[in-house]
Amino acid sequence: MMGAMGFVQKSTITAWEPGERLAFREDSPDGTFTACEYLLEGRDGGSTVLRFVHSGILSDDWDAEYYDSMKAGDLMYLKQLAAYLKYFPGRHATRNLFLVGPAVPDNERVWSRFAAALSLTGEMNQGAPVRLNVPGLPATDGVVEFLGTPYFVGVRTPHGIHLLIKGYRNTLVVGYHGFSADEDEKEIESAWRSWLAS
Repeated sequence: MMGAMGFVQKSTITAWEPGERLAFREDSPDGTFTACEYLLEGRDGGSTVLRFVHSGILSDDWDAEYYDSMKAGDLMYLKQLAAYLKYFPGRHATRNLFLVGPAVPDNERVWSRFAAALSLTGEMNQGAPVRLNVPGLPATDGVVEFLGTPYFVGVRTPHGIHLLIKGYRNTLVVGYHGFSADEDEKEIESAWRSWLAS
């Protein structure tokens, strides 16, 4: 179950084969559903392939904006998962934040704020070095790990993955998955909440 902005999602696990497969599904009273499945497959040479399937039947009242947000959200999720598997394999997140801020329809203002938080004066590109500079937190060097303009930017630091998102209906969102026990979660949350409110 997950909640944000009054939204709650409950899913039923439909398949569980440890180390090979996980599937879950949410059914709505109107007959619509969403389902996710993760399949792991070992390959020659010691590598593993992860396959993710997101399917469902959408109701008639889902507008194009919502569908576009879902496509962007899935892309962001997969890029975040790839960054985790590459840079933090086998580690468990000790800090997880998903903070929802106000709606900011002005795209230029949103990306200007993102650039300021990352101390970027030039163009924002994948691989660009950044310095996370949010009042209330120590300045931290990182890199733009993935970018999905106009929806999101993912930044990898030595401690974790930060997400700056322009979400559904122009809502600003900050996400963070941290893998260091040395960070203060309350301090991180307070600083990002203040940033969202500014």
